[in-house]
Amino acid sequence: MRYMQPPKNRFISMMKKSFTIIKRTLSIIGLILLIYAFYYAIQINQKKDKLLAEFGKETYCVVSKKYKGAKRKKYIVCYFTAKNKGYKSHHRVNSSDWWDIQIGDTLKLIYYPEDPEINELNTKPDINIKAITPQGYPTKESKTQE
Repeated sequence: MRYMQPPKNRFISMMKKSFTIIKRTLSIIGLILLIYAFYYAIQINQKKDKLLAEFGKETYCVVSKKYKGAKRKKYIVCYFTAKNKGYKSHHRVNSSDWWDIQIGDTLKLIYYPEDPEINELNTKPDINIKAITPQGYPTKESKTQE
């Protein structure tokens, strides 16, 4: 005679199988979403690079803040002026540049004229140019040097 599990045990084993199927399904959906997110991020970045390469306008920004984010990634905040309006920009920089850049340094920045929020930083400080403040006006120091 064959032994049959009591009803409670059969229910528990069915639930375990159901949870296993649900976990696998959610894992597959998560993997698909992750792949799509990477693809989308690459497409956005390529579009940004293309816009800046074709139509980018060069200006200067002043570093106003340096900070470390998650996983010790290094960032700077800088201000620049475009279309007679001030803009704030956040940029991730590599560690060696982050240590070299000081608050108040002026850096080259390329922005898209139609939307200055689309911009990219050249992280090498331009030592000769210190004439732009976060508001976009010449500093007192730059006027005395001229």
